[in-house]
Amino acid sequence: MRVAEAFVGSRRFREAALQASLVDPVRGYGQDRLDHYTQSWDRLEVYNPASLPEELPDDVDTLIALGREAFLSHPLAPSQRWQPILDGELGSGVDPTTLVELEVGDKVLPAQTCATCHSAGAVLGLGNPELALSPDGSWPRGTVDPTPDDRDNPTVVPDLRPIRHQAALHAAGTLHNSLAGLSVRIDTLLITSAEEAHRPPRIVPVAIAAWLWSLGDTLTEPDLSLPGASIFEEACAACHALDGVAAPIAVELVGTDPEATRSQTRGTGRYRIPSLRGVSDRPLLLHDASVGDLRVLLDPARVQGGPTPGPHPFGLELSPGERDALLRFLWTL
Repeated sequence: MRVAEAFVGSRRFREAALQASLVDPVRGYGQDRLDHYTQSWDRLEVYNPASLPEELPDDVDTLIALGREAFLSHPLAPSQRWQPILDGELGSGVDPTTLVELEVGDKVLPAQTCATCHSAGAVLGLGNPELALSPDGSWPRGTVDPTPDDRDNPTVVPDLRPIRHQAALHAAGTLHNSLAGLSVRIDTLLITSAEEAHRPPRIVPVAIAAWLWSLGDTLTEPDLSLPGASIFEEACAACHALDGVAAPIAVELVGTDPEATRSQTRGTGRYRIPSLRGVSDRPLLLHDASVGDLRVLLDPARVQGGPTPGPHPFGLELSPGERDALLRFLWTL
């Protein structure tokens, strides 16, 4: 509640949270926000079409409940592009129930919500693996390109449920993670998605952040008595600590497509290391959604015969017995 109170009530707090979160303030993403967030964007008209409460609640449970409601109902930019989905046309992978309709002038337009990308079936926060939003059909399903640059660099829609266990936000690790930093990130997302025409009530982004922070409590606690737990500790924990955080890793070590790390807007030369809490639910793995199964990820045959070790060449040296034990442990997370 202290973060929520400070975020809602203090421009200085929001500005400090933004500055502390930026890994590279001089790149486009950081510079744009430093130039506008606590100046011109602070003076934008408040936009609350979902009629969400705008006052800070008295307790954290009410704040978290408000965050869930806002995740499902507060709109991003309305667009005619979503109308075919409401009309029943298939192929985009978007669940029409995650869209809301808004009056815009003399029109009624659909708009996406956070849940449009970050829900899979009944699981809120899990990335939607069926999204097919590429303008030309070239992106893998389950990926989006959120970076306004001239590069085509889609990344997988992340699982938000273990977000409090991660050191960084964005696939390229553009932001240091914290509850305050996440609140600013959501606030600026809602502002820029509306083309800087308005801003949400202050309570909305910090409530969404508080709810996302709480999702870590919905994930299964690791069973450290399983044989695979010690293998995980030896083979994986240096990067994927279960209850800690690890700094982003150089793209050369990950071995995946480096394009998203080269963006002049968000690029850092590194990729964020995701928490593996909840990994058993994820149908898409690696930042480019190129692997869809933990067993395939750890199978040495995945990279045999290639000129390079291939993407994520870790854990491939395990014996079949060790690999099976590790998989059984990972499937419980």
